[in-house]
Amino acid sequence: MRKAKIGIVTTWTLPIVFAFCLFVAGCGTASQTTLTPSGASVTLTTDAGGLGIMSAFRITIYENGVVQFEGVKNVNKKGFATRQIDPLKVAEIFSKIQAINFWELNDEYSKSSEREGVDENGEAVIFVTPPLDLQTWWVVVTAEGRAKKVEDYWGAPKGLHELENLIIDNSGTVDWISKSWRKSK
Repeated sequence: MRKAKIGIVTTWTLPIVFAFCLFVAGCGTASQTTLTPSGASVTLTTDAGGLGIMSAFRITIYENGVVQFEGVKNVNKKGFATRQIDPLKVAEIFSKIQAINFWELNDEYSKSSEREGVDENGEAVIFVTPPLDLQTWWVVVTAEGRAKKVEDYWGAPKGLHELENLIIDNSGTVDWISKSWRKSK
């Protein structure tokens, strides 16, 4: 049996193309799950530093495991992205928030570095080293009906740095920032 041709497409290919289009359209709506953030949240925001050479991004992690990422500058993924993470990773972050007494931290850490020493005459002195043009980090926690924002430019406690690293590690956004990323403060 000879098939009639319509232009360059045969009559038996039209139903196949139509079915394929329906399949693709159906798959698109069925597989696109909207991730709706809910519950308590923690947000980590950075700037690119005064020289503009560091990564600038924002990560928000919600209690239900939704992660929202915004890559701004010097990152692998610019723009907005969303993903879902394991609730255990979220719980680990909120446990760290409690462990470092986040609600009791100062609102800002941006002072100069001070250390005790001895001058050329043998007198005890305090040396003050002003910070250079560093990257600023902000951590905002919204939970238990309250919110707190802590700015980390210089002199923050080790626990806050550990929290910042944990947010990035547990959010699944390391590849979106940089494969070799690691905060070193």
